[in-house]
Order: sequence, then structure tokens, then C-alpha cells
Amino acid sequence: MISKRKWMYGIGNAGAQFIWTFTGSFLTQYYTDSVVVSAAFIGTMMLVMRLADGITDIMQGILIEKTNTRFGKARPWLIISIIPLLVTTVLVFNVPQSLSGTGKAIYICITYFLMATVFYTMFSLGYWAMLPLVAGDSKERAGLSSAANICGFVSGTFISVITVPVLNALGGSTSQFAWRIVAVIFTLFALVLTVACVITTKENKKLKTDKAKPIRIKTSMRELLHTKYFYIAVGFAVCTSMIGAIVLGAPLFFARDVLGNSNYYAYLALVYSLTTVVVIALSPKLYDRFGKRRVMYMGCAIAILGRIAGIFNPYSLALTLVGTFITAVGMSMYTAGAWTLASEIVDFLEPRLGTRIEGLATTATSFGNKVGTGFGAAALGWALAYGGYDASLPSQGIAVQKAEIFLLYFLPMVLCAISFFLIRAWKITTEKRLKPIQAIG
Repeated sequence: MISKRKWMYGIGNAGAQFIWTFTGSFLTQYYTDSVVVSAAFIGTMMLVMRLADGITDIMQGILIEKTNTRFGKARPWLIISIIPLLVTTVLVFNVPQSLSGTGKAIYICITYFLMATVFYTMFSLGYWAMLPLVAGDSKERAGLSSAANICGFVSGTFISVITVPVLNALGGSTSQFAWRIVAVIFTLFALVLTVACVITTKENKKLKTDKAKPIRIKTSMRELLHTKYFYIAVGFAVCTSMIGAIVLGAPLFFARDVLGNSNYYAYLALVYSLTTVVVIALSPKLYDRFGKRRVMYMGCAIAILGRIAGIFNPYSLALTLVGTFITAVGMSMYTAGAWTLASEIVDFLEPRLGTRIEGLATTATSFGNKVGTGFGAAALGWALAYGGYDASLPSQGIAVQKAEIFLLYFLPMVLCAISFFLIRAWKITTEKRLKPIQAIG
């Protein structure tokens, strides 16, 4: 029963990735090649939107805490958000060519804000807030998180492998028609998978807090923001998601400009995603045997070695694939546990608050994830702009190639090193529990 439940929960993330991976990996190319908008503008816009998520994440976390329906606490927000999310995703990939430069910029900002900052926030925060509401212990949560990550990477692999060939068959990356068709197809996949998740995944009523001990949102927020683990979880999610955004987004340009063949992107994505699926599937057993924290910071070290491996000759496809494989092994070892950190914060604060704050605690990883993705997309846009990227040219110059090499190899090394020290500071399961709040003002 638990096995079936975890995979039905996991396919919700598979559906979400048809939105998030597609936009994260390909939206910059759509904007630069088809809409013909400055890469620097796109990078900055995405970063600003991700920072705005800091507000919408907190608002959504509060809404989840105040939600109490027959469908549950977090699950209703998946139901509310899915259709608007899919509609706005299609709109994002349909920038009217008749608009002026300013008009296109305004349209891009509005549609991307609605898709990513509003509706994806509702869906993502609701989805991950369900994790501690579905599973009652750390082991089961690790299983659910692994299933979600595996399903997400499987759909991400499918997206990475099929998108470029389908785009080329429909007219290439400069064709608005091609992007429109792909966007519609992927949103239909997302609809089927997320609806299946919502229908089959139910919150465990036994995990609900005693209604006789309510805690005000202000008190909960104060305690959450005074806990160092909230900031560690945010920082770790920022680094992890930024690396993910770079490793998935930059190779699209790297394969074409540095390796000399855009079709190599599918090879890189396939190696990264398949390796990730296998290692994440093994991660819960590794956590049980060696300890989650130890496995996670060992993964950071291995990921650094993967980036070093590719530096020796970035123009070699073989070394790039080897570096991608090693990086995927390392990152998978700690990605599987990244979304369980919020659940541990919930457990840590429950004795003090007398209630569980799944919605608010999930903002740590949700906000960090989106900010990291934003910084990753911004870094890609800024690097391309710094190198003088010109979509109208048949090939890019050496400056663009160097910028892409720096982005794909050196920046992730720094982020992995930061992640290493953050996870070493994560001692929440052994730290002395906080005393309960006696009175609530």
C-alpha cells in the first residue's frame, strides 16, 4: 500500500516537471531565438520574479495553514492551481510577434509572473506541503521524496530528449508555431499526471494537529524565522536548485556552441537524468545505512569532482559525458533528501508550538528552490550577454564559449562547496528540543 501511494504521489512531480523543466531548460532559448529578446533582460527578469516568490511563498504558506477542508490542508491547492498553471504556461510560449519590443517585454513579465510566481507557487508549495501530511515518519518521507524525484527526473529526461528533435521537425527554435505545439503537448501531459496524483493521494488524518491547541500565524512565523535551520534549508535549496538550473539549461547552448552539435544535448540530458533516477532510487537505503546527513555531504564532494573532470577538455564530448555522470551521482545523493529538510523543521518546532506548520515550513525549500532556479536562469542569461551571444549567427564566438564553460563547470563547483558546509551544519535531529510555548499572546 505504501509503495503504491508513494508512486502515485511521485507522478504529481512528473506532471509538474512538464512545466518546470520545460520552462527552466528551454524558455531562455525561446525568448532569445524565437521572440528575439535580449538574454540579459531575460536573465534579470527571471531573477526578479524569483525574488518576488519570497512574498508569494509566504502568502501561500499562510493560506495553507489556514486551509481546513474535506480534501485536506495542502491538497486543495493542487486542485485550485492546476488549470490556471497550464493555461499561463501556454501563454508564456505564445508571445505575439506583432508587439513592439516594449510590448513583448511587458507581455513576458506579466505571463511569466502569473505562471511561475503565482500559480506554480500554489501548486509546488501545496504539493511539497503534502509530504509530511501523507507520511508520518522520516523513513516513509524519504521514500515519498525519492519517488517524487525519480518521477520528476524521468519526465525531465523525456522532455530533454524529445524537445529539440520535435522543435526541429516543426520548424526549429526560431519558429513560434513549433514552440506553441510543444507547449500544448507538454501541458496535456502535465494535466493527466497531476490529476492522477490529486485523485489518488490523500492526506493522513491522523497527522493533523489537535484543534484544541491553535497557534497564531504570527507566532508560528516568529518561531520559524528564529530557527537557524530555516535559513540553512533556504540556502541549501538555493544552491541545489541553482546547480540544477545550470546543469539542465546551460548544456542546451553548450552542446551547440562548444561541442559543435545541438543534438549532443540529448546525450548529456540522458546521462544526467538516468544516472539521477538510479542513484535517487538507492538513496533511501544509503541514508538508512550511513545516515542521511553523511551521504548528502559526501554527494556534494562527488559532484565537485564531476565538474573538475569535465574541465580538462571541455571541447571533448567523452569527458563532458564523464563529468556529467559523476556530477549526477553526487547531486543525486543529496537531492533526494533536500525536500525532507522542511519536514524535519516541522517535527523540530512541533513540541514548542503544539501544532504542525507544514505550509510555512515548506516555504524554506520552495522559496529556496525558486530563487535558486531564478539565479541559475539569470546566470545563463548574463553569461550569454557577457560573451556577446547573437541568436542570428550560425555559430558563436570564443567569448560566448568561454562564458558557457565557466557557467557549466566553475560556478557549480562553488555552489557545491557551499552546499557541503550547509549540510554539515544540519544537526536538527540531534539538537535539544525547544521548550513549549506556555501562552500565546
